[in-house]
Amino acid sequence: MEDSVPSEPAAAGAPDIRTTGAWVHVLLSDDQGAEIAAAWSPPPGSDLPTHPHVTLVYLWDDATSRLHREDVEATIRGALTEQAGDGTPAATALPGVFNGLARFATDPVSGLVPVVATLECPGLEALQARLSAALEQAFGVEPAHGFVPHCTIAFAPLTDDDPVIFGAPPMTRITVTEVALVWGNALDPANMTRFPLAVPRA
Repeated sequence: MEDSVPSEPAAAGAPDIRTTGAWVHVLLSDDQGAEIAAAWSPPPGSDLPTHPHVTLVYLWDDATSRLHREDVEATIRGALTEQAGDGTPAATALPGVFNGLARFATDPVSGLVPVVATLECPGLEALQARLSAALEQAFGVEPAHGFVPHCTIAFAPLTDDDPVIFGAPPMTRITVTEVALVWGNALDPANMTRFPLAVPRA
């Protein structure tokens, strides 16, 4: 799934997506990430994400060289601006809870199995769909698959046939009040632009 993007090394001859990719996500606090991570113990050899987050839209591995950051920021800002014409104000906060644990199919790039905490957050799917549609219309960004809200705990050295035993889900509660555009290296604060869920009209 998309959450594999920030922490995977680049394939031979490919751009290093940790420094050239771009994506829109919900950033979680370190405390929330630690609580989620504690719900499952990764086996030795697992690859751990660099920061806890929920990916909403992934652009491209080389997005920072194909697109202008200001144009992407303007598109996101426009998608979050209160919708014109219908008089319905956009939500300013979306409460949710990580109430499940799951595993996805083996990631084709890393060869590892993503193990995730799933997020129930009413309204997040609609927000993601609005952002995805705006970015697709502006730049031709087509989603690779459907949207399953989640935070990746680890990329485990397992196969799709290996059983994975889960305990209780983390039940970590969050309130989404903003989204962030990550432009290249997510560990550099200068590469992150934050947007409130409801951007006031200019």
